[in-house]
Amino acid sequence: MLKTDLAKIRKLLEKTELELKESIASDDFSDDHRSADDIDRAMEINDRQFRERLRARDILYLKKVKAALGKLEKGFFGICEDCEEKISVKRLLTRPTASLCINCKEEQESLSMKYSHGQQSNSLKFLGIKQR
Repeated sequence: MLKTDLAKIRKLLEKTELELKESIASDDFSDDHRSADDIDRAMEINDRQFRERLRARDILYLKKVKAALGKLEKGFFGICEDCEEKISVKRLLTRPTASLCINCKEEQESLSMKYSHGQQSNSLKFLGIKQR
């Protein structure tokens, strides 16, 4: 991989890390607007739960961004964790936190769909989202 590509990806990851940290820090879950109306209160609860799910998603993605930056520092960035082949620059520029090459990712998704038998994915469980 070219040094210019690595520099672009590092800059993108660092920018994303900063944005995620700011987003996570700015979340305010205080209940200052307690409504007497049951419908308004239900909507406030729903809104709060939605913001909590988004925050959990941001925290999970921040971990992936930090892991990618760690790989960059150690010189392991861009190597598929499954087959140990190089991940394409195009894929990494599109998804800099990718840890699998496109072939391994497609195989993983295919197996996941084949063997899930209606079970919810771990990512969705973590985020508290019910899968249909």
